[in-house]
Amino acid sequence: MKTNREQALFLLVLVIAGLLIYLRHSGAYQSPPLPRERAFPLVEAPRVPEVRFPDTDEPRTQRGGRDVFMPPRDWNPLPPLILDPPPLPPIGAVGLLPEPSVESAHLRFFRLAPPPAAPAAAGAEPEQPAPAGEEDDASAEEGAAEDERFGGIDFPPAAGAEAAAPAPAEAALEKSYDWFKRKGRPRVYGYVLNPDKFALLDNPSLALQFKAVNVVTGKDSGTATFQRADLEGDGAFGQGFGFADTVRNRVVLERRLVKPSAGSVRSQLEAARKCLGWASEDAGAALEGAEQFLRSALSFNPLEADAWELLGRVQELAGDTEAEIGVCDEARAAGVADSRLETRRARILRRLGLAQAAESILRAGLRLNPNDQAAWAELGRVLLAAERGAEAVAALESALKVSGLSAEARQQLRVELVRALIRVNRAQEALSEVDRVLRLGGEQSEARVLKGVLDLMSGDTANAIGEFRTALEENPRHRAAVYDLGVALARGAGEPAALEQARARFQEAADLDPLAAFDSAVALGALEESAGNLEKAAFWFEEALLFEPGEPFGLYRAGRIARLSGDLESAEARLRESLERDGRITDVLNELGYTALLQDEPETAERYLRESLRREPDNREVRVLLGAALLRMNQVAAAREEFKMGAGDPQLPAAAALCGVAWCEYREGNVDQALQQFAAARAACPAESDPHRLYADRNQALVDDHRGKEQWVDRFNRKQIKNDWTLTEPHGPQIRLNGDGQLEISGVQRQESAGERSELSRVIAGAAFVLLEARFGVAASCEGKAGLRFAYERPGKDSGPQIMGEIAVARCADGSLRVLARSREEAEADWLEVPDVRLPAGQEFQLGIERTDAERGVFRILVDERVVLDGIEVSGLKKLRREVVGALFVEADARQNVAVTSGFVRVVRYQG
Repeated sequence: MKTNREQALFLLVLVIAGLLIYLRHSGAYQSPPLPRERAFPLVEAPRVPEVRFPDTDEPRTQRGGRDVFMPPRDWNPLPPLILDPPPLPPIGAVGLLPEPSVESAHLRFFRLAPPPAAPAAAGAEPEQPAPAGEEDDASAEEGAAEDERFGGIDFPPAAGAEAAAPAPAEAALEKSYDWFKRKGRPRVYGYVLNPDKFALLDNPSLALQFKAVNVVTGKDSGTATFQRADLEGDGAFGQGFGFADTVRNRVVLERRLVKPSAGSVRSQLEAARKCLGWASEDAGAALEGAEQFLRSALSFNPLEADAWELLGRVQELAGDTEAEIGVCDEARAAGVADSRLETRRARILRRLGLAQAAESILRAGLRLNPNDQAAWAELGRVLLAAERGAEAVAALESALKVSGLSAEARQQLRVELVRALIRVNRAQEALSEVDRVLRLGGEQSEARVLKGVLDLMSGDTANAIGEFRTALEENPRHRAAVYDLGVALARGAGEPAALEQARARFQEAADLDPLAAFDSAVALGALEESAGNLEKAAFWFEEALLFEPGEPFGLYRAGRIARLSGDLESAEARLRESLERDGRITDVLNELGYTALLQDEPETAERYLRESLRREPDNREVRVLLGAALLRMNQVAAAREEFKMGAGDPQLPAAAALCGVAWCEYREGNVDQALQQFAAARAACPAESDPHRLYADRNQALVDDHRGKEQWVDRFNRKQIKNDWTLTEPHGPQIRLNGDGQLEISGVQRQESAGERSELSRVIAGAAFVLLEARFGVAASCEGKAGLRFAYERPGKDSGPQIMGEIAVARCADGSLRVLARSREEAEADWLEVPDVRLPAGQEFQLGIERTDAERGVFRILVDERVVLDGIEVSGLKKLRREVVGALFVEADARQNVAVTSGFVRVVRYQG
């Protein structure tokens, strides 16, 4: 450091004054007494004011802009790193299992093996229909003649003709199209155009009006009208034509067969049951048809309890809880007293979380009818929902004691008992009961599903898959078996094909029962999360909340995936809502604590994490997170204690806890010891893909790299620029310091210097450069660009420096952020806009250019310390061994106004 003249003079005065004071008070020097008559008044030694160092980082300045004792703009070590919290453990891919399967806490969070890196297996080729048999030429000519009789229809070729492309399978066509068949010819598919097409069934004299469709291309083939005598008897009605096998058509046909009357009430109930069976294919048409049959039946017999119960089921499948309660109220008002309806009312209350009210209804009903096994079974479910597992098992055992039960009813109750035993973690008893059910026969598919669940709980995924598949062989439409098979496939997925099968099963479960849509959507989202597809996972979690808005577990999963995606505000909102709706999910507290840490709110994180530990004192992961929060608050000793408790057994220390101890060492200045602790944490994780091993590797490299860097900061808190800055003002905006810690670049760009830059630049060692960063304020009246640039330049002749490589980032007048990257061969490169970044006028922002790979010349752009563009490679800026230029600049066209301020500039480089 060079000493200027003012400092030297000041130090000399201090030395002389100090010496005089010392001699005066020590008595070491005694001046000879003067004659009394010549004595002068005693001159008191000058008082030197006490020098006090400032309490802040802001330096005291003199006229020259330098601190008296410590130059503030020398190279200094970087500020300490801030602890990045360790990763939370993954929660797996499958969420809650739907009714009537097991809602077991043990199956709530599966931990899945990550999918392999191999590409997804190719799908199987669709089956192609066999080529049609041959027919002689005479027959083909006869067919052509017949085609002429039917006008404009382009009929399918005769059996011997070659088709241009294979047609879909007949069963698939029957699902989509009406059809008819001529004698000796194949079926024609399309649409019946008769105004009342179902009247064709009753009136053979009606002509068939038909619009044909080419089943290969899907395009119309023409329209014709012809008599029924030309048709060949075929299909369910034997009349040579048929209607598309849709649910809506089935309902209409059923309505034609069952005529409303007092004597057909039972037939109408049976028709309604058929419609309910079709709900998985087309819920809207099926439920609408069922309700019409039931309302008709009730109009003839309002006391028909079966009709009211089925009507409640219709509203349940429609997901309309309010209408379902209304059905129960209507039945009660009509004078129907049926325990099934009271049990349904209790089931609704259980679904709404009102377990206490549901229990009151059931116990009142059981006092009147202790032999109502359905009420006992529902009471068991209610008690399970209230987490009173032992009482639930007792209620189901009471149901089994009801006399006069059929063998089928008894088997159903045993299945319910198995569910309850699994829920309370009495797996051995559950296994005995399910084996008993399988031995006695009946409810085989239900028992198989529960046996598979028990296998899944014990870790025997292969047997579980076998049980679920056996259950589906017995009942292909068993929704719980379909869903649980997806769970098993997801848990044991070892290749992409298994994950695809799991996805298909979850979607199939939602198709089979609309009430399973929420569970399937959550499972699909979690499956995508485990595969690393965060966008798809977020889509499915939001889809789940459309089916059940406000469901706490769905909110938790949606909040967690938002946090993983970096959307911390949405994550916090979802998680808080989940906590408000159901405060029992401890994982929500952990997520909220983690999110608060990421938002640099350690005090908030501590509150959530301490509440979590109050519930689960032995949770080591939470101990480590609490230690991270305390470390953020500079409570190093308390943090170290939490990390030690998180490690548990000293012989088998947890990797995350060791990383925490390493951070404590780092905060105490023991960088070498911190690096050793990170290495120990890494060694504690044998698997290379372990998230804690990756965390230890990342932090070890970060700390090691960070200690090799130093920074230079200029805060402009002086009167003159100097300080090795170079000013360039080519007839345009002026650069000056305002004395309040602000650099100002303002003025109007003159016409003769249009497009030129006014800039403040300095020379930087190219080999050591890491980061150039500055804070900006842009007035609303600013019409040009303002930003940073980093460039390697060679001296030019008359045209100024020759740019060999340059990267620049600037805020434009419209608030957009643009980047310029060019080498010598790209001298005319254009500014490119960074998408989704807007910097409003009047608000300060921070821009940065960071080099991430010196050998290849790779850079990234930062806004407010957040990366907005990465991987920018500039060939002219690689392997720099010479000095380069870093600059703040403004650029404007002729007669445009510029008004920009900057509060500081920072340069980071590697030491040495």
